[in-house]
Amino acid sequence: MSAQELLPQVLFLFGVGFLLANIKVITDLVLFRLRRKTALLVWEAAKPPYYGFTLALGVSAWIVVIRFAGNKMVRSNPWYAFAHPLGSLIMVWILTICVWRILANRPSPWRGDLHK
Repeated sequence: MSAQELLPQVLFLFGVGFLLANIKVITDLVLFRLRRKTALLVWEAAKPPYYGFTLALGVSAWIVVIRFAGNKMVRSNPWYAFAHPLGSLIMVWILTICVWRILANRPSPWRGDLHK
């Protein structure tokens, strides 16, 4: 079974799974709204520890999975997907240094000349 035949089936299963998850969330929300009227005390739950780190890790994992599948579809080395988050971090670091140099009014030396 080729990837072109398998991909629509996998996407359909993801669609069905998300539909079921959304139906469950909607029913939970409706039940919460009905029960909240008679509740004695309702407060917002605290965020779990390391919430930001876990969220960033999840986003990075999805980027790697999507890049892995994309690289496999275009027949390049799929393992390059693991270099994508690292490359993004290096690019953000370079841009941060550049912005700092501009704001601090420090030119960048290049081949003996100073470029501002």
